[in-house]
Amino acid sequence: MEAMVSTAREHSCVPSRRVLAARVLDVLSAHLPRGASARILELGCAPGRWLAWAHDTLRVRPLGIELDEYGVQLSHRLYQHVPVARADAFRLPLRSKSFNAVYSIGLVEHFDDPIEIVSEARRVLKPGGVGIWVVPNLVPGSVCRWHWSTFQKSAFEAHRVLSMDDLAEMVSRGGFTVVHQEYNGLYIPHCQRLMGRLPFRRMLRRFESPRLASNLVVVGRATAQ
Repeated sequence: MEAMVSTAREHSCVPSRRVLAARVLDVLSAHLPRGASARILELGCAPGRWLAWAHDTLRVRPLGIELDEYGVQLSHRLYQHVPVARADAFRLPLRSKSFNAVYSIGLVEHFDDPIEIVSEARRVLKPGGVGIWVVPNLVPGSVCRWHWSTFQKSAFEAHRVLSMDDLAEMVSRGGFTVVHQEYNGLYIPHCQRLMGRLPFRRMLRRFESPRLASNLVVVGRATAQ
């Protein structure tokens, strides 16, 4: 499967990795399990910051999967206490029904047809396990799309545009029952770090709309097989 963006080095530099700020952590906090008995898998984990957050905050047993060798090395260097393996998300070298939750942040939109990634995530989940899928909000009319297409053209062209319906339909076809979807975060160019640190960021949720949101989020539960 040909990726639209081929390496973790490139992947970690595009805006999707920068705009996915604290509001995404709110989603992960709300839907991921907690505690040492929970096994959580992150797909496309480089440079490892979300995986480290899950380990340190949720006290889970995490594993990160990253295809690019540089991305694996970077994750190991930055976060030595979390395990990261080099593997292909389209063909996970993991046992079926072995994880409680899987998530990907800014991954599936880099591929022309990522349905196999979703299906593989479903395969490794225990019955009723959680899948969380986050992509940048590049729908027509969004501020994020305008900013990227005007000032970050190479990054914009490296992303497949997914609407909320597109993402939800893909998650459903991959073997999940969609239980939650939302427009997440506010895209204010050059102010993403500040927005993520605001103590009252949740009060701004009323403004998270198809036009202003940074990200699209779909959460699914693994259907019975």
